[in-house]
Amino acid sequence: MDRNSLEYKKRASENSRPWFNVGIVHNKLLDDDLNTYNNDKLELSDDDDYLGDKRSLFSSVINDNSGMSVSEKESGARQRKKIRIKKTSDNTVNCDSNLVSTEVLPDRFKTVFDFSLFNKMQSACFNQLYNETENCVISAPTGSGKTVLFELAILNLVKNNNFELGNIKVLYIAPTKSLCYEKLKSWNSKFVDLRIGMLTGDTSQLEVENVRKSNVIITTPEKWDQLTRKWEDYSRLFDLIKLILVDEIHILKDNRGAILEVVLTRMNYRYPDIRIVAVSATIPNINDIAVWLKSNVNRQNPALVLDFDDSYRQVALKKYVYGIFSSNKNDYQKDAFYNSKLDEVFYNHGKKKPILIFCPTRSSTASTAKYIGHESRYMEEMSVNKKSVIFDDHTLNECYNNGVLFHHAGLSLEDRRLVEETYLDGTIKILCSTTTLAVGINLPAYLVIIKGTKMWSISGNDEYSELDILQMLGRAGRPQYENEGCAVILTDTTKKEKYSNLINGCENLESRLHLNLLEHLCAEISLKTCHSLDSFIEWLKSTFFYVRYLKAPAKYPQVHKYFRPSDKNSEFQLQEFCKTLLRKLEDNNIIFQTDGTYECTSHGISLVRHYVMFDTITKFVFVTSNLSLSDVLSLLSKAEEFKGIRLRHNEKRLYKEINSSPLTKFPFLTENKQAQIISQGFQKVSLLLQYEFGGLEFPKYEGSLKLHQILVQDKMKALKDSYRIIKSMIDIFISKKDGISLRNALFLLRCLNGNCWDNTPMTLRQIKNVGLVSVRKLLSHGIHSLKDVLTLSESQVEYYLNLNPGAGTKILRDVALIPKIELDVQVVESSINKENNGIYACFRVELSCDYKTAVWHGKRLSIDILTIKQDGSFLDFRRIGIEQLKHPRSYKLECILNTSCEKISFAANCQEISGIGKMVEFNGTLLFKNHFSNKNKMTFLENIMNEVNDSNELDAIPLSSDDSLINYLDTSKNRETGKASSPKNTLYEDTKNPRTEREVLLNGNLACQHSCKDKMTCRHICCRGGIPPNAVRRKRGDKVHTLKVEQNSNQNLNNKTAQIEKEMLTDYLQNQYHSNGTLMSNSYHSPEINSIIHEKSLPSVVTTPIKVERTITTILSTSSPSSPTPCSSSQEMTDASNNGLNFLGSDVQFQ
Repeated sequence: MDRNSLEYKKRASENSRPWFNVGIVHNKLLDDDLNTYNNDKLELSDDDDYLGDKRSLFSSVINDNSGMSVSEKESGARQRKKIRIKKTSDNTVNCDSNLVSTEVLPDRFKTVFDFSLFNKMQSACFNQLYNETENCVISAPTGSGKTVLFELAILNLVKNNNFELGNIKVLYIAPTKSLCYEKLKSWNSKFVDLRIGMLTGDTSQLEVENVRKSNVIITTPEKWDQLTRKWEDYSRLFDLIKLILVDEIHILKDNRGAILEVVLTRMNYRYPDIRIVAVSATIPNINDIAVWLKSNVNRQNPALVLDFDDSYRQVALKKYVYGIFSSNKNDYQKDAFYNSKLDEVFYNHGKKKPILIFCPTRSSTASTAKYIGHESRYMEEMSVNKKSVIFDDHTLNECYNNGVLFHHAGLSLEDRRLVEETYLDGTIKILCSTTTLAVGINLPAYLVIIKGTKMWSISGNDEYSELDILQMLGRAGRPQYENEGCAVILTDTTKKEKYSNLINGCENLESRLHLNLLEHLCAEISLKTCHSLDSFIEWLKSTFFYVRYLKAPAKYPQVHKYFRPSDKNSEFQLQEFCKTLLRKLEDNNIIFQTDGTYECTSHGISLVRHYVMFDTITKFVFVTSNLSLSDVLSLLSKAEEFKGIRLRHNEKRLYKEINSSPLTKFPFLTENKQAQIISQGFQKVSLLLQYEFGGLEFPKYEGSLKLHQILVQDKMKALKDSYRIIKSMIDIFISKKDGISLRNALFLLRCLNGNCWDNTPMTLRQIKNVGLVSVRKLLSHGIHSLKDVLTLSESQVEYYLNLNPGAGTKILRDVALIPKIELDVQVVESSINKENNGIYACFRVELSCDYKTAVWHGKRLSIDILTIKQDGSFLDFRRIGIEQLKHPRSYKLECILNTSCEKISFAANCQEISGIGKMVEFNGTLLFKNHFSNKNKMTFLENIMNEVNDSNELDAIPLSSDDSLINYLDTSKNRETGKASSPKNTLYEDTKNPRTEREVLLNGNLACQHSCKDKMTCRHICCRGGIPPNAVRRKRGDKVHTLKVEQNSNQNLNNKTAQIEKEMLTDYLQNQYHSNGTLMSNSYHSPEINSIIHEKSLPSVVTTPIKVERTITTILSTSSPSSPTPCSSSQEMTDASNNGLNFLGSDVQFQ
């Protein structure tokens, strides 16, 4: 019926209420006598007569939820009950029927409300919320104005603190992000003097810093659970919270309700004086929640209860549940069958007013809209005032021409906006939608139809949660647009009773904590709340689960199965249940017990801090070692958190195309190297991540564009969850000392942070305003890395990327903020390990960083250093924040080299930025040659140290042309004495160099002029190996000649010569440092020596940029600055402060 019709105007005149009146003060429906209801009844009867014979057809298929007639049900629902403010003692207080005016508030508070009178429910609660400070639980129907109660509680806190909150915090917890965003937007405009902050995504340091400055914190149960699990990190923040507001507390009966129950129990357990105000839909056992939360004034008493029925809703809502029998078991065919019943619902309840239909899937919204547009006779009778609107989606245009539209998250943002606008202004009267419109924007819907109670979720076809049902019902009859509303639920006959009890508030609220207790128990053990079986039982008694279990144990068969007839109470059952859980955690190495006290292992702490599931952690703990990068990616994709991600039937071709792309790094192949059929959820997750890292183009084929928005949403979910899962995986690999797996997991984490493969030009995508097209343009001009970008000028950047003048400056400025990492590794001490004939080596690792800012793109930067052997043996892992690297930091690392072929790699990477790491590789061959060149001979370093008997010996030796080299290599004069025999030097031969008149050795070097008896045991390096020709000091006036040594035709002699020459040069390099690791004061590398070293390409310690696999930063959560490092590595800091390199956990905090 059109709002401009005579009947519409007549009824609006009778009610003296304009349509679209926002901020209504006087609600005629609630505040006048029942004459209005009689008019409504007559109007409904007229509509019923209009149906004619259709009623019998309708009744034969759709069964009403009770035997009474429509008019009987309405009259029964309209008999008001008195508002009762009741405690568990059943003492009731009758409230004054007069409405409370906002004039009783101080002037500064009046602007919070856009009306002058509170409604009946709000007036009844005014005194308890605004003038008292006791814990309060309110049960009221949807649409009764419960948000105002929260605002009154906030104003009470402000008033009691002299109208200035200061650092005092208010915590608001809502079950969904959409509700959080709605409150953020609303309260930012209302509480202009308060700072409102929100926590809904993955925890970041910057996000928490923002919230530290906020007076009101808006969050979800999951987010607050994450924060409170790190109690020590945020304890100061928790101390400031004085008021907790809990919206939709009836979600306790959902699977997610266990999280809300835990966080409220945790806050209430640790802060018994904190005030809690919780609101709920109508439920019969609201008193149980009050017993659980307790009074913050007297802990022996329950919280205050305010219980209201549907008569206190601002707009009267008529609710119906119809059970429809269908022999078809297929949910999709059932959904199509429900379409044929819509016309009958329209005629019975539509009244020619706006209708909103909630459909289970996105495709169902479109198919339902098409069906109504083509098949509905009711639609043909409705008058529609169309205006010129063009949508991007061609199906929307088709449906719009028939007077109906659909709405879901897969549509473009512009299309969704246009759909909402056309429905708001009355251009269309029927809108089909998914749950995207269940919260948020208020729509002028008189009739709401829930077409089937199953919805497509990431885990398949599941029943709507009770919260979703109540939110959808609440869309009917909004106060701004209607003075009444109607809601209809179409469901299977087997579900009819369930939803009848739900909408009538007849179903008790039960806990779900016992089904999700493993992870929460581990969290309480890590927080030291539970440390024994008795303390666990004591904590369990403070939960809502315990309150309900005492009253209805049969509702909890997982616990009740331990029942014994001889038990007089439930204590034994709870003990046995808790023992089972603790034993399971112990068996999987999540907790351990010492002297009757339970503590978390490093695996358990990783589970708690990274908020991962128990089954996921156990997979990481028991996985094999030395995983490749593809194995790590596969392990991540099979995490329990992704179990609900299933491959839709119409997505199979899409992911087949992605799997076949040459840019997919790890495609799924058969044994014959052919592309596999993509049918599993973990395959989808893996391909989504590779799609993002590789910068793949979206596959194009007929119908693929419809899936683009879905792919983007699935990809964002996979990326978001992968971050914390991979961090927990890294912690497990550190604990297991699995170097290869850790290196690849760090690499994958770096890819997640940069949204690119770390060793590819896709790292350029990290620059602001540089996408895939820009990356291709840079590649065409030979720019492959972030370092290459810095070599460009502003004009070059603008030319390459076809940018406007000035845009190149922004890009170069962004890249210039990327830190430059330097890593230096030196051997400061080495000796023979007598236990296994290996080499003991002590390294000095120095890390420095040239940076302009410690925050890049909103992320606080940090650097990790991973040290592993070539065979993957784990040696060390450390992490430090970049802001702590104003000066170079160093530490010592000790290890044992077992063979001469062993190599040690030191990799330093920035966790938050891909492509800027450094790696140092050390080859142990040189150390073994120095220490084991002859079994009966001491090392060369020992020979030098033992040769000098007293401090005056060097003074007794006359300086020759070679003594400058001797002084360079030996500056320590206080060494122990000792000599060792050595075989005769076989390097010398009778040939002489004609220019220098020196003997030419077999290795091509020249003999020195020292007169030592046995040059092989001599302390002089030049006696043992000779002097390179270019290093001989020339007399003034001598011409420079190039010494050419003919190669011996004997290949064995050449090999021997090369080996001896390499040993000589190695000894030269090894003795540049004192035994304590410091550089000799007169150290000098002549250009000739340098050229020889580089020409021979000795396998020494060389710093190179990472080319293939760089490791990314994380932290071991079990460690602390005082924790010992692996392999007995000592920490010797160049700074006396404790802000240096420490073996930390992955959630190191920056103060």
